[in-house]
Amino acid sequence: MSRVPLSPTEPRLAPRPFEAPPGLPTVYAPALVMTKILRMLRWIDDLPGQKLPAWGTDYRPQLNLWGAVLGFQKSPRGRWVVQCETCRQYSIRLMLQANGTWGCMHCTRLPSKSRLWIYFLAELVFAYRIQLYGGQQINRRRATLARMLAAKAGQARKVRDLWLLAVGAPLLTPPPAPVRCVRHPAFIGNPRGQLWAALAPLLVGAWVDSLLHPVAFRTRFGAA
Repeated sequence: MSRVPLSPTEPRLAPRPFEAPPGLPTVYAPALVMTKILRMLRWIDDLPGQKLPAWGTDYRPQLNLWGAVLGFQKSPRGRWVVQCETCRQYSIRLMLQANGTWGCMHCTRLPSKSRLWIYFLAELVFAYRIQLYGGQQINRRRATLARMLAAKAGQARKVRDLWLLAVGAPLLTPPPAPVRCVRHPAFIGNPRGQLWAALAPLLVGAWVDSLLHPVAFRTRFGAA
């Protein structure tokens, strides 16, 4: 059976990784990583050839398993935390230091007046880099950012305030979602078969090894 060629107008490659605005540090947020994994698990269950999950499926056992693979722990408040490579304490976020290691909020030095702003913007960049573009959590962050920028715009007097406005404004619009080689219309709607059903559960592991693990993310974006 001959393969039907793709149309020349159909995209074949995904766009380049999201480029962060200049001046923002590279951060790593385990809570956003687990949100991405949860969305991937739900997406896999909805694929053709997969057994549809029952309503209200509990994904916590799978999330706990992947959290252990990534080296995460749950804090007493129920938040995902990851170990700092400098002080060995667990933190809700890490920031890449000049020596190439991950440091927690206590090990990194940021201007005290702009610290929360920088962390907020850097985490949104992190979400875009792991292709977490939507959902309630990200949409709520963008709405908060819009309110923060509107309040800051009326009282911006210092260079730091103008920099925050310039960096934050582009993050209000999410980057275009990657296009994964659109299939020919003749194949749209057809089941992907047993091969895809067998490979789909391996997708999360591939993402963890190539992007979501702290070491993999630092390898890809450490010099960005």
